Amino acid sequence: MKPEPRRKKHRRKLRWGRVLLALFLVFVLIIGLVGVGAYYYIDYRLNHGTSTYIAIMGTDERPSDTSDQRSDVIMLAHIDFINSQVNLISLPRDSYVSIPCEDNSYDKITHSYAYGGSACTIKTLEGVFELDNIPNYAIVNFDSVIEMVDELGGISLTPTKTFCELSVDKQREYCYTKGQTMEMDGETALTYARHRHSDSDIYRTQRTQEVLTAMMVKAKSLDIWHVYQLGTKVLGQIKTNVSIIDALTYYKLVQRENFSLTKETADGSDSYIGGVYYYQLDDDWLTGIKARLHNAN
Repeated sequence: MKPEPRRKKHRRKLRWGRVLLALFLVFVLIIGLVGVGAYYYIDYRLNHGTSTYIAIMGTDERPSDTSDQRSDVIMLAHIDFINSQVNLISLPRDSYVSIPCEDNSYDKITHSYAYGGSACTIKTLEGVFELDNIPNYAIVNFDSVIEMVDELGGISLTPTKTFCELSVDKQREYCYTKGQTMEMDGETALTYARHRHSDSDIYRTQRTQEVLTAMMVKAKSLDIWHVYQLGTKVLGQIKTNVSIIDALTYYKLVQRENFSLTKETADGSDSYIGGVYYYQLDDDWLTGIKARLHNAN
């Protein structure tokens, strides 16, 4: 009696259909477990976490620049889950500090990045603030700032000073009027933050904080799905070890009704050592900020 090939083929199709269905169900189950796990992780950190830190570095690198890079923007973001607060602490680029990767010799903090990259800058910040560990970092360059602001759909910002400044590529000039709110795209926002020819690095640091604050305000208005999509794009544009889950945790923190954002720039004074300009950090300010950071842990 001849075999029935059609029946065998039918059973094989049926068997493969069951296998594919089983694989699909397993896939759905895994995705569900990951989602539930992420939800409980975020919830636990928000309600039981204490404090964590992110070292933020803004470099002056350009795609065509192969020289040693320096970090022109140096901030410590202190994230306090208990008090629903983020504190942005900025150190001017010329701050005179001990740099661990250069035998603890004193130099401008901006040079720490050139000496040993982000690891050296993080160690330097840990030494300045006497912290055991700064677990996370984010390195942002010119292009990534432009892309992040554009991905947000632009930001709204009110300039604190009237001035004009050329774009990074020197091809366009942007003018800003004190007190007049502007809708800024990425290049406009970057040009605003970088300006320092009419004042000083202290004010440039403050303008950088203004741009970051405006970006945070804009992100807060987005729903979590758009924030997730934005996060996956942004984290691919900057150098960071912040995970997408941690980024979503910070987003949920910002969404709290009692959330607050504080900004401060290190107190200090101008000085010259060997004819070179430095910014001497104020001892009283350092003592106070260290006490606040340690009490928050």
